[in-house]
Amino acid sequence: MTLDGIAIRGARVYLTGPDGQTKVSLTNPFGYFRFDDVASGRSYVISTNAKGHTFAPVFLNVNDNIDDLVIFAEQ
Repeated sequence: MTLDGIAIRGARVYLTGPDGQTKVSLTNPFGYFRFDDVASGRSYVISTNAKGHTFAPVFLNVNDNIDDLVIFAEQ
């Protein structure tokens, strides 16, 4: 999302696990994305790339389903 709360369509969201493997998801028109088959009990890094926007990486420990993660662009 932008700092104004507007969804960013078509952003690439990368999920990198402790083993170095990376999964990629594209955001839909509402800014939602999804990753399936993510092992719990591990730490992951989420990085995001969208034209005209920069994002800080997000570090998260996955212990259950996460359905409320919002990633805001820094600009």
